[in-house]
Amino acid sequence: MSDANSAFVLIHGGHQGSWFWERVVPLLDRPSLAVDLPGRGRHPAELNTVGVELSANSVLADIEEADFDRVILVGNSIASATMPGVAAGLAGRVDRLVFLGTPVAVEGQTTMASFPQSVQDIAATRIRTAGGATQTSDEDRRFMSGNDMDDEQAEFLLTRTVPDSLRFFHEPITWRGVSRSLPRTYVRLLLDQALVVATQDHMIANLRTTGDSVDVVDLDAGHCPMISNPAGVAAVLNAL
Repeated sequence: MSDANSAFVLIHGGHQGSWFWERVVPLLDRPSLAVDLPGRGRHPAELNTVGVELSANSVLADIEEADFDRVILVGNSIASATMPGVAAGLAGRVDRLVFLGTPVAVEGQTTMASFPQSVQDIAATRIRTAGGATQTSDEDRRFMSGNDMDDEQAEFLLTRTVPDSLRFFHEPITWRGVSRSLPRTYVRLLLDQALVVATQDHMIANLRTTGDSVDVVDLDAGHCPMISNPAGVAAVLNAL
């Protein structure tokens, strides 16, 4: 179990920012920090420069600024590309990794290559590109990430998403420096239409190759449960 004194570090997914966690943070029973990856919010940057290493270093700097001694890293969606680098950079200061409906690449693999081929083909048709940034249509975003949302929640999703970097999908991920004994929890999102349950099971299998302790928790929510089911997300995290 995680150290009761450790703080949550909340890492957003693609096309998101720290604000995607604003409904969860008040429900948590320990200190927390919702970060902005480079290219949005507190950390403006040219998206064609934003990749895995830059993002991990940005999160590490935010953790040091917050003066957290021990942390639990929590990531949604493509945040999983950044999490191993953050965990390696913090060495023994991480008590747990929590993957909230995320892809998981094995050592040396890209996030895009972590998907089954059929999912890669679908992703290629849904992700639009403009220079070094990805875009998705409102229709696709509502279908993939907002299928479990009411009108107010969907409005939040559609009006507060931002362009994002393609590099998260195409840079190799390394687990070097991350202890195999570090506990990992995968939160399987049962209503997810971006990563359906069968794809999440594939990712859980990938995660088990990276460590010796992987727990799975199910949550009735779609791809952005921080918006559609913040109480459920908080309950899972508070139970750690």
